[in-house]
This record gives sequence, structure tokens and C-alpha cells, in this order.
Amino acid sequence: IIATIDEASHDLHFAVNTRAVTILISKFAERIIQRQRGWGRIVKTCVMVAHLQVPALDNRENRPASVSEKVVTGLLKEELDFRGLVITDAMNMKGLSDHFEPGLAEVEAVRAGNDILLMPDNVGNAISELKKAVRRGEIDEEQINRSCRKILQAKYWVGLNRYKPVKIDSLLEEINHPSYGPAHRELIRSSITLVRNRDSLLPLKHLEKLKLATVTINETGELNSGAFTDLYLPGTHFTLPASAGQMERAAVLSELEKYNTVIVNVLNTSAFASKNYGITDETVQFIEMIEPGGNLVLNLAGIPYTLHRFSDLDHVDALIISYSDEPLYQEYVIQGIFGGISFNGRLPVSGGPFASTGVGLYSGMPVRLGYADPWDVGLHPDTLARMETIIREAIGEKAFPGCQLLVARHGRVVWHRAYGYHTYQRRRAVKLTDIYDLASLTKITATLPALMRLHDEGRFHEDSLLGSYPGIPDSSNKAGLRVGDVLSHQAGLVPWIPFYYSTLEPLDTSQHLVSSNWSHTYPLKIGPSSYANRNVKYVDSVFEKSYTPDYPIQVAEDLYLRADYRDSIYRTIYDSELLEPEYRYSDLGFYMFQQVIESTTDTMLYPYVWYNFYAPLGATTLGYLPLNRFSRERIVPTENDIFFRKQLLHGHVHDPGAAMLGGIAGHAGLFGNANDMAKMMQMYLNGGWYGKRRYLNSATLATYTSCWDCENENRRGLGFDRPVTDEPGEGPACDDASLLSYGHSGFTGTLAWVDPAYDMIYIFLSNRIHPNQGNTLLIDKNIRTRIQQVVYDAIMD
Repeated sequence: IIATIDEASHDLHFAVNTRAVTILISKFAERIIQRQRGWGRIVKTCVMVAHLQVPALDNRENRPASVSEKVVTGLLKEELDFRGLVITDAMNMKGLSDHFEPGLAEVEAVRAGNDILLMPDNVGNAISELKKAVRRGEIDEEQINRSCRKILQAKYWVGLNRYKPVKIDSLLEEINHPSYGPAHRELIRSSITLVRNRDSLLPLKHLEKLKLATVTINETGELNSGAFTDLYLPGTHFTLPASAGQMERAAVLSELEKYNTVIVNVLNTSAFASKNYGITDETVQFIEMIEPGGNLVLNLAGIPYTLHRFSDLDHVDALIISYSDEPLYQEYVIQGIFGGISFNGRLPVSGGPFASTGVGLYSGMPVRLGYADPWDVGLHPDTLARMETIIREAIGEKAFPGCQLLVARHGRVVWHRAYGYHTYQRRRAVKLTDIYDLASLTKITATLPALMRLHDEGRFHEDSLLGSYPGIPDSSNKAGLRVGDVLSHQAGLVPWIPFYYSTLEPLDTSQHLVSSNWSHTYPLKIGPSSYANRNVKYVDSVFEKSYTPDYPIQVAEDLYLRADYRDSIYRTIYDSELLEPEYRYSDLGFYMFQQVIESTTDTMLYPYVWYNFYAPLGATTLGYLPLNRFSRERIVPTENDIFFRKQLLHGHVHDPGAAMLGGIAGHAGLFGNANDMAKMMQMYLNGGWYGKRRYLNSATLATYTSCWDCENENRRGLGFDRPVTDEPGEGPACDDASLLSYGHSGFTGTLAWVDPAYDMIYIFLSNRIHPNQGNTLLIDKNIRTRIQQVVYDAIMD
């Protein structure tokens, strides 16, 4: 209330509010006094008197309340019986110093009844003038003594009679101890205020339909807050200096017409009305002229009085007051806009005609991943830092050139970092926005969500036979396999078929490329280590160097496969023998499930998962064929394949079978980054729900992620991998991962894992097969699971 009056400084406001303020102050003081009486006469409260002109209490000209005997002694001490310490506002403030000579203001303050004078402009001069006033009899010496006794009493109460000097050698560290951070960040999160939210626009919904632009307005036009926005949804980001000219503003306004969602961030504001609250006329004109083709969100990083600068904000659909342009405030604004945190702040003062004091809308519980500090979710950052020690050692030993690491707990990402380089040449550092070949994470990120969605629609079931679905030949010995057995890798399928062998032949025809018992070898991975010295060539008429209708399947750069090879691959799968039905990991089932999905939905696998999962999740780096959407510089290369494709694989899927299907397969071929992979895993952790949208039924997820046939010593779920329980140090997850946890690993050096028992996600992406797949240090040294174990070690609750 006091701040409102002081800042506004309008006579009309004072005339209207003086009585109300007086009553409120009186009630507040009465409550303090009631509490104080319970403590006897020991001083445990104090009141600061502001330099306010309150004519209803003292109508003398230039007589602020702080130096008014009527206010301090008459009202506060006598009428309200306040016995605690009375302290002035800062004596060097212009609200007081403009009206009194140096030293005289302090005399008037003591005469008024104040016990403590805060920040006199000249302490020595103030003491001198007070002594003179006492000698002249203007101030009773006993009054000075009473104030002194009260001050000493207060010092005794806080223990200063047992004073110990403060150790200042580590003072800064103690004051800023990380354990205080959660409370500090919670205060910031809770302060940001959603003033308007027309038609419940925020948090933003239907990300797949949004075309997003952001505009950041500040003094220089250089600061761009778009990078954090891109964690949720990539957009186009504009900047404007606060003094931008008409032509510059018009150019941006013209561009904004192309977007259906625009976020405007106004930074570098001021708390002073004399400076127009730091908002220029050019900024006002720009905002009031925006006409987006959809929704407009305005974020004012200043005090609520900044709203007084605008006359027309009717076209603004969502209005946010974020109080400060410090990065943490602005990160929380973006999280609130997308539903990573809740808006629940309230305006402490009036925002003019647009919002009154106390206004603040609640945006609901968080609906998407948020971004926080490890302390905020009960993880000790010092312990988590041990992950970096393992990573540095692994990179130093050349287990992989670089990686991305993400840890999330309680719906908030708390460790999202990139390490190392794309290759050992160290020319391009790994960035968080870079894209990795996810390898077998494709199974749980493309094929399984598609199958579970079909299950929810009644078009797929794990207890049915594989041959009951279109695309699976009745004549194949695979038709009678139970779907659940195929998904849990216990149907007797051959582990792996090297389809690309049939495209190669040795230059020396006396040598054989493929042994007769290939189907019984597991894992059979033929690469540079086995054939580095063997000269092979492509079989005639299998490949061409450029696309033609007869050679449409791109396998790698300047390498296109004959069209009929796709059918040949599937024919080989359906004709392959069945082995003893026991747990045996195989990719072949996921080749077939791709056909099941495409035949059942009459849609190709890639567009099906894109439109039903990736786009609405905002997981826009997830997808096949990354070179069609991203620059090569953002894609991390994998193997230097000197045997089959005879080139560095950079943007083309590493798995040979997936490559021979054109880069899109049910078992491999998906690319993406850790942040977007985490969105899919969080959707699983939420029981199939994310961003106010249900993707999968929770019961279906529970079925697929649970152990399918534990009685036969098969740890797997339906497609999902699960922890090994009886062999410490073995399996895809660390020893402390709970029995409820699930996920999958990938041949290229990837791992994605969810643990519902700890409400936690762990993502690790690397290219350990660079420059060749013979490098097994990542696996031999259990790098992925050792890092994961550190996350469990860091849990504090």
C-alpha cells in the first residue's frame, strides 16, 4: 500500500486513499501491538515510518509522516500504544532532504519520536545538531536515553550480548549456499503474474498447429530469448531496439503477419515514472500495431506500473508481468507459456486500467517438462558432477568423441549438457541442438507408440497371432507367432540377417562372403575389423550413384538401391527359419511390425508417428531422414563404413538393413536429440499424457512396460527392455534402477530409461561407433550405466 502511494505520487490518489491507508496501517499496527503485549516490554517488533505526505494525519506543508510528531508519537505510540522500535525511512531520500537543512531533518525525526535514524546523509553533522538540540532543551535527554535502552534491549534479544565476530573468509559462499537456491527460485516462479489469459490460451496447446515467432525489445535489440523457447517449439526470433525507427518496426510487423502465435518480450524497463518506466513511445506504437494472424502474448519484464504506458491492449490475448529481465525470470516466463511451470503470482500494486491490485490468474498444474536446478528435485549437484568425471575419462580413452546427457526428475530437466566433439578431429563441439542416430531407440520411440495407439483403438493386441494382420503372408512360418512373444524377443526369430551381403561380392571369386550358418551367429556384425583388408565390390545392377525411378532407395550419399530390393528383404525375413522359442534378441520382429502398422493404418510409419506423436509433443528433432530437415552440421556422424557403403555415414542411418529400406524402418533409422527424446519418455512416465493431451492409455503402457514372461527368465517387456535383477553390473540399466523401470539402448551408443519409482528420466546419446563399430569401450566399461548410477547416488530424499 505504501509503495503504491509513493510510486504513484498523484494528489487524486492520495485524496481518495488516505483514509483507507490510515485504517489499514492502524489495523496492522494493532495486530503487532497485540502480539507485542504477549512478550511484555521486551522489544521484538519495529515499525518503519515512510516519508509520506498524509494530510489527514498532519496537514502541515512539507511535513512527511517520518518527521511528524502527530504521526509517530500521537498516532503510533500513544493512540495505538506501540512500544517497539520506531525507525525512519532512509534520511537521505529526497522526500525528506529536499525540505530540511543537513542535520535539521534528524533533529525533527527524533523530536517526532523515532528511535533509529536510517542512513543520515552526514552522520557527524547529525550527531552535532542533535547535541545542540538537547542543550537548547528542544529534545528531552530522557527521550534519547529511552531510545537507547530500547535499542540495547533489542540487541540483547537477538543475542548481541554474546556477539561473536562473523567469519568473513567464506562469507560470500555461506550467504549464497546452493541449498538456499530452491527457495529463491520458488519465490521467482511464484511471483511471475499472468494478468490476462483470454480463452485459456496459456499454456499453449496443439503445438503441431502453431507457427511461432518471438520479438525481444530492449535497449540495443541484441538480446534474443528465442533459444529457450526452442526447447519447447522451434520458432523464428526477431529483435528490436527500444528506439527502433518506423521502417524497422514496419518490417518486423510485416513479417509477424506470417505467424499464428507471437510472443513479445519487453526488457530493460525502469521503475521510475520520470523515465516512462523504460518503455519508449516507439515500443508502445509497435505493440499496439501488432496484428498477428492468431494469438499475441505480451511479456513485460518490469513493475506493474509499466502498463500505464499503454492505452490499447485489447488485442493482447495473454499478458504477463515478469518484474525483471534477469535470465531466470525470463526462462520461467517461457516455461509458464508452454506449461513447464504454473503461473500463480498476483500483482502487488495496480496496473492501471488493465489490472487492479491482487490480480493474477492461475494457469493450472505443469503439463510439459520444466527446467530446473538439481536441488529443486532432490538431487545433489555435487554428486551429479561425478557424471562429468566419467564422461571426461571416456572421451579421453576414445570410448566416444562426444555425447549429450539429460537427467529429469519430477517433470523437470535438471541436467542437460553436451560434451566433446562430433569426431576425434575436434573440429565441431557437440551442442544441445545437435542430432544423433538413435539406433534401437527407434523401437520404443516409433514402432511401440504406434502399436500401443493401435491397441487403444482396438486394432492391435499382444495376444493375437502375427498372421492376423495385413501385410504378413499367410504362407510364412511367422504367421502363427504370438505378437507378445515377438515383442518380447522369445518367438524364435533369427537374431539378425545381413541383407547387404547379397549386394556385395569379393573381387577374388574363390573367397566366400557369406557363411552358410549366418542365421545362427549372434550378434553378427560384419565391419571394418573383419573385412578391412578384403576387397569387395557391388554386385552389378544393384546400385546407382543417383536417383532414378528404378533406383529410388537412398542408402547413403550418392548410393541408390534398386527398387525391388525392399521386397527381397521382406521375403528373406518371411522365409527365414525359426529357432527354438526362447529369449533371443532380434530386430526382425520390428521389420514386420512396420508392415503391420502401415497396412493397418494405410499410412507410412514416418508420417504416422510424426503427426500422432512428435509434432504435438513439440519433439521436432525426432524423425527419420534428418538431412531432409536439418543442415549436415547439426547431425553427428557415425561409422566410417569402409566395407558396405564405403563412406563416412553422416546423416544416413547406420543400420544397414534400415538403410536398405530407405532409412525408415521399425527397428532403426530414427534421429533426434536428448531434449526431444525426453519429451517422449516423459509422456510414458506420465502414463501416456503430456501437454494437456492423452497419447496412450495408462493401462496399455503398464502392460507393455511390465515384465511379459518373467517365469521363463525373460526380463523384457513388450518391446521395452527392463533391468537385470540377478547379475549386478549387467544389463541395460544400473544396479539401483527399480524393478518398475524400463527403456532401451541403441547400438550407436544410446540409452533412454524411465524409472517410475523415482519419477526419473535418463537419456544418454553418443556416437561410440565412430570411426568404426569395432570400438566397444563404451560397452566394455559400462559407461552408460555407470553414469546412470551416479544419478541414483545423487538422490537426497
